[in-house]
Amino acid sequence: MRTSFILAFSMATFCGGAAFAQSVNASYPATVVSAMQDLGYSTNLTEDSYGDPIIYADIPGKSYQVLFYGCSENIDCKDLQLRAIYENQTNTSSSIPATYNADRMVGKIYVSAEYGTTLEHTIIGVDGLSRSSFNRTIEKWTAAIDFYNNMSN
Repeated sequence: MRTSFILAFSMATFCGGAAFAQSVNASYPATVVSAMQDLGYSTNLTEDSYGDPIIYADIPGKSYQVLFYGCSENIDCKDLQLRAIYENQTNTSSSIPATYNADRMVGKIYVSAEYGTTLEHTIIGVDGLSRSSFNRTIEKWTAAIDFYNNMSN
């Protein structure tokens, strides 16, 4: 009986560890970096002005940020926000964000005098998100950036 318990515990620990390695968790920024790098994106993990993790990433045609939210004392983060800022585009026609936002599920556009045109997408509850779900989100995010780049040119 004891041997069966130890074997079951070992399998659960091993399988749980394997599942963790295949998931993305905002509390462990390295899992986000790893998932993005596995998709071929260059990344730079650092800290924002509050001390929370932030990833600077590049895709063909645009650099963007991955911000970490819901952090407790700069760790144990809960959520992610993808953000691409088009700094010199404060004169974006109001019809572009309206048209874009009406037709797109991933990424919303807004214009502010401070930042210019900004494309954002928030991912709530990144606490063991499967790699396939994360990859799909990043693929949709990349498509959103490409769509906006083509729309605004």
